Amino acid sequence: METQYRLEELVPVETLNELLDFFTALTGVAGAVMDLNGNDISKQSRYTRHCRDFIRATPEGEKACKEFAEKLGHRAIKNADVAFGGCPFLLYDCKIPIMVEGDAVGFLGLGQVLVEAPQLEKHRRIASKLGLDPEAFLDALGEVPRMGLEDFRKKARLFGSLASLISCQGAERLRAEKEAMQGLARARTLYHHLPMGINLLTPELDIIRINRFVEERLGVRAGEVEGKKCYLAAGQYRDDPSKQGKEKICDNCPAVAARKSGSSETLVRQLREDSILETTAVPVFDEQGRITEIMEIIRDVTGEVKGREEITRSRNYLSAVINNMFDGLMVLDQDLRIEDVNTRFLALYGGTREEVRGRPCYEIVGRLDRPCHSLDRPCPAREVFETGRPAMHEMTHVNSHGEEFDVEVGAAPLFNREGEVERVVAVVHDVTERKRAEETRREAEEKYRTLVEHSGEAIFIAQDGCIKFPNPAAGRLTGYAVEELDGMPFVRFIHPEDREMVVDRYRRRINGEDVPTGYTFRIIDRGHEEHQIHITSTLTTWEGRPATLNFVVDVTEQKRLETQLMQARKMEAVGALAAGVAHDFNNLLTVINGNAELAMMEVGKGDVLYEKIESINKAGEKAGGISGSFWPSAENSRSRPRCWISTKR
Repeated sequence: METQYRLEELVPVETLNELLDFFTALTGVAGAVMDLNGNDISKQSRYTRHCRDFIRATPEGEKACKEFAEKLGHRAIKNADVAFGGCPFLLYDCKIPIMVEGDAVGFLGLGQVLVEAPQLEKHRRIASKLGLDPEAFLDALGEVPRMGLEDFRKKARLFGSLASLISCQGAERLRAEKEAMQGLARARTLYHHLPMGINLLTPELDIIRINRFVEERLGVRAGEVEGKKCYLAAGQYRDDPSKQGKEKICDNCPAVAARKSGSSETLVRQLREDSILETTAVPVFDEQGRITEIMEIIRDVTGEVKGREEITRSRNYLSAVINNMFDGLMVLDQDLRIEDVNTRFLALYGGTREEVRGRPCYEIVGRLDRPCHSLDRPCPAREVFETGRPAMHEMTHVNSHGEEFDVEVGAAPLFNREGEVERVVAVVHDVTERKRAEETRREAEEKYRTLVEHSGEAIFIAQDGCIKFPNPAAGRLTGYAVEELDGMPFVRFIHPEDREMVVDRYRRRINGEDVPTGYTFRIIDRGHEEHQIHITSTLTTWEGRPATLNFVVDVTEQKRLETQLMQARKMEAVGALAAGVAHDFNNLLTVINGNAELAMMEVGKGDVLYEKIESINKAGEKAGGISGSFWPSAENSRSRPRCWISTKR
């Protein structure tokens, strides 16, 4: 791009060097002044050691830096505006076109700035890629200036404006006939582009001049308010219709205060809900010491005020959280002295904040005259100071009444900027009730375990079709060790003919259906022996999921005895029936044999009927002998029915 000026003609090199030195001293950021071709006009650029001794010391780094600088310069020229950008090595640079009468006459290059916290792993990779020692590379990175991106932009633009102003001054020297006009233009540019309001007043509070900042913030135009009283143009009563015509000087007006005191006065005032302004009034004196003007410098402090309010709210919120914790909290210094405690801590140990602050923690929590570690007791705070890592211990503390209680103390480090443990925050959790509950539960579990393990009944949990938590009796019943039995599918033990019935009842019970709690079925143990068992099952929850609790009794012997008893009762019934038949038969034989004997006596042996009657009598006696078999012998009289028939008179 052609221009009628050359930068080195407009500004002496010495002035450019002083300008750079001033900016570097002000911000710590390096810079250089270059012509439109990128050649240095000022003295050699003050690169940081990170850039000079490391990045630019490598061919790859030097090449990348030059290409980036050229692209940034082209963009600045093309847009006639400051060009900002991050270089390939995570540093931030800018190229500011030095403008004179609308043309760029050179560049102001500023940069090698970290605008955010360094991403150490990325910088390590950059160092490795360039073949550099990562640790030395990071060490040099620590010397690179750090500045917020917005702050860097503002300062770069302001400095660019100054550079342009200085260049314009050079143009003035070249064109003396336009010197006054250009001087006024420079002043107006600087005046209107300051990032703050300037309001110049007479001692009587008449507006002499305002800049654009004031115009934008107050919503007025300079031509409309210059010459008017400031409180009429922009005072606190300006937008109140009821006060029109009755406006008065603003409350606590800093200009009035500065006029009275002869020194600067400051007032912070909320202009709107979203705008808070800080106005500092500075009196301007003439040679006789009289106030000729009052300059009001106006800053928008909305962000600062809201930031402070937010910090206050956050602190109040944090304080409320800490003081309403269910655990005690204390902050300790490196001598184990208490710096602060919360409300719960005082409730645990007694006393007030004033009484415990500054005292060693072991005096308060243990009523000791020396540190816990000197008595071979755990001290989590001391561990944190030594290791820099959190620590936790269970221990016994003593309150102000001399009562001991169990606590769990967790300590964590609070680091300073150098990464050293500066303080320790310790949280004290009272576990006395938990310990008691655990002991009670442990005793109950022990009693339960004793009952289960010594029970004659087999007891187990059935869940997802598997046996869980079997007791020794279950192992004896199935022939497996308890460890083997745990986790086995219980259907493997069920007799095939009973399996469908048992599984169906189990599923229905798991689904919440009404199923009889007790029933009998057959199982087959490890030795393939069949058992009759009676199970009593109830729905329960095991480890958060539905299951059944089962009590099993082996009724095999009982069933055998029941079968024998049933058989004996059947035999007894048969015997009773046989005895009845034999009794009736005996009665009939008695009549037959008796009549036969009488008839034999009456007819005599010579009678033709005697032999026939005698054969009847012998048949009766023979029948009596047969019926006599129903009559028990002496040794078997308890197990056989009786039948007795007398054949003798």
